[in-house]
Amino acid sequence: SSYYGSMGQATQEPVLQEICKRIAADELRHYKMFYANMKRYLEIEHPSKLKRLRVAMGRVLE
Repeated sequence: SSYYGSMGQATQEPVLQEICKRIAADELRHYKMFYANMKRYLEIEHPSKLKRLRVAMGRVLE
């Protein structure tokens, strides 16, 4: 979201500014949804730190 916000601020092109603004807002909505879902998951499942690390490493290696 900050990438698109910065790009929108750096350009003088009004159409690109609007596109960047919309993409940044969309990315923020995605993050909020992910955060809410992850918070619920952690409250229900209580995965260990080792399990979380394995998942994170699996994502990095994809």
